[in-house]
Amino acid sequence: MSRLILGRKTRSGLMAFLLAGAALPLATPALAQAVDSASSDKVETVIVTAEKRPESLQQAPLAITALTQQTLTDMGGSDLADFANVIPGLAFENDRAGENSTTIRGISEIGGIAPSVGIYMDEIPITAVSGEQVNLKSFDVNQIEVLRGPQGTLYGEGSEGGTIRIVTNKPDADAFSAAIRATGSDTDHGGFNDELDAMVNIPVVSNTLAVRAVGLWSDYDGWTTNPDLGSNHYNRNVSYTARLEARYTPNSKWTVDLSFIDQYSKSDGPSVSDLDYVYAVPTAEPRNDRFDIYSATVTGDLGFATLTSATGYFDRSSFSHNDFSSEAGLASFIYGTPVSTVAILRPNDQKAFTEELRLVSNPGGPLQWTVGGFYEHNNIYIANSTVTDPAEPDVFNLSVGDVSRQYAAFGEATYSITDRLHVTGGLRYFEQDRNTNSSVSGLVPLLFTGVSFNNLTQTASNSFLNAKASVSYDVSETALVYATASSGFRAGDINPYAFMFPGAPSSFGPEHLWNYEVGAKTSWFDDKLVADGDVFYIDWSNIIVDAAAPNPLFGYSFNAGTAHSEGAELELTAIPTPGLELTFAETYDEAVLDKVAPGAAAASGETLPFVPKYKTSLGAQYTFPIFNGDLNGRLRADLFDTSKTYSYVNDAPYSVNAGYAQLNLRAGIVGDSWDVTAFADNITGTKGELSASLSETGTDQYVLIRPRTIGLTLNKHF
Repeated sequence: MSRLILGRKTRSGLMAFLLAGAALPLATPALAQAVDSASSDKVETVIVTAEKRPESLQQAPLAITALTQQTLTDMGGSDLADFANVIPGLAFENDRAGENSTTIRGISEIGGIAPSVGIYMDEIPITAVSGEQVNLKSFDVNQIEVLRGPQGTLYGEGSEGGTIRIVTNKPDADAFSAAIRATGSDTDHGGFNDELDAMVNIPVVSNTLAVRAVGLWSDYDGWTTNPDLGSNHYNRNVSYTARLEARYTPNSKWTVDLSFIDQYSKSDGPSVSDLDYVYAVPTAEPRNDRFDIYSATVTGDLGFATLTSATGYFDRSSFSHNDFSSEAGLASFIYGTPVSTVAILRPNDQKAFTEELRLVSNPGGPLQWTVGGFYEHNNIYIANSTVTDPAEPDVFNLSVGDVSRQYAAFGEATYSITDRLHVTGGLRYFEQDRNTNSSVSGLVPLLFTGVSFNNLTQTASNSFLNAKASVSYDVSETALVYATASSGFRAGDINPYAFMFPGAPSSFGPEHLWNYEVGAKTSWFDDKLVADGDVFYIDWSNIIVDAAAPNPLFGYSFNAGTAHSEGAELELTAIPTPGLELTFAETYDEAVLDKVAPGAAAASGETLPFVPKYKTSLGAQYTFPIFNGDLNGRLRADLFDTSKTYSYVNDAPYSVNAGYAQLNLRAGIVGDSWDVTAFADNITGTKGELSASLSETGTDQYVLIRPRTIGLTLNKHF
């Protein structure tokens, strides 16, 4: 299904340094660890489950960053958008409630609506349509794991560029616990922001049954001004989240986890403005977004392997208003009477049922393996209707229902040829059937196409085989090197309006890529210095691109391009003295569209969207005893720097997002069960550009990072 809404969408010379660093026998990712007290003198090891089994991050032969609960707390922030800058290869752009775009290693969503990055809440995929990924909250989260590169074997479709996993804290049947976090802050050009989060963990039956409840609420004031509507806080955003989990462990071999999450967000308007934070449109553009996640995960130790059944249901609905008053002149001509404003109303609903059943071999012996199957039933409904002032009847109405069924079988195995040399191979076979039902009516489509229609049904199906091959070698107990070739893909879809364009395909197939990667991990000086590095080359083919359609209301996509993304990533953590942690992360990525067929809304040689050529993160945190050692003081600084990006595949001047640097500062006091922290985010007031476009009047407009925000956070644990 082609895109259905008229949406909005500093230096050089580091490559040699990155390659040299990646050639070393490197180790644990920099941001995976945190200094827990003033006496810490080494970087701690983190356990991840990215490969469907628990393993030390240092021993995982793949490019992965894990942000632990301690790191999330130390850095501040409340959701993934607040941490994206510290994760190599990740670009995250958010406009308003539920409108988020995620890119890893330059694999952008140029056409179609399927996402290129998979989002998982624990075991459950919650991947939405392109440009509308959910932004999950980070309070009471055990860790965030970001896997870079295609994860086609274990995660499949939707993880073409990589996968993000949010791992929540599980109910504890051994002891009662509770926590609360309160934050108050003030944003330049805006006003006061409130946030209150709480958690309570209750053992119901000792060692057997526990429940955990989490409640989150935030009200962030807007910082843009809409003079046409007389609004000075136009992009205000309010959200709440409720999470309820239960864990039942009848014995030492079986565990049952039940979970329910409800999240609601409301934006008064988009975070779009000029560089003076002014955004002038004559109609309000609020958006509401709500989703529920239901999940049941059962794990059992069968002796030779662990059986996991993960059942999930993702139910999401949103409603957005989009100003389209640039077409007021056209509407006035059609109806023969003056029309002052035009807006498009867009409800969007998605319901997805998923089931994954897998067996993972238990530790022991030279062969470790994973086998499983996956099923998904996904139902997406998108509608557009036009309203005018004064109201005119039957202007433009559109509705599309897209139903897909996906089946997959997968397997991956690692064999230790020696104690140090390990080889891995994996396959995943995927089949998908799609069905769309479309209706279009109104005077505008009749004017453009001469037709209207009801219940136009189209079908398509495709299949794909992903593969992975990897070899790793333990240079020593603290050093690992690996080389991997892995494939990934993004699903095709149907073009509901293909009949309007002579020669247009009724459907388009999946795009696919191969990723070739060499990496290394080590720790040095008794774990006082750790590092992670890799270099990669991605060969991307059969790319889904949008056609250069002759009108803005209808269009189609087709497979018409090839591209490549090549780069290097480097992360370092050092603890030169107890209590002092220094971190560094650098990304180099050059992602270019190599060849595009005629008729595409893109051209060969253009830069892929939202891919900074350079991205740097620097962090320093110092924890030290105060008041005779009864308390700890904590100072932290985070500096992020990114080079320019493009918002579209056209390298046009109006799509350029200038490079920028952002500095966040924090200072706090830490007790045994509490801490209080003063912070200043974006203290220099940088107008960082996340996305650029032309307004309806032809002027430049941007999605900018939040202006300088100063506040205070209190954490208390019981």
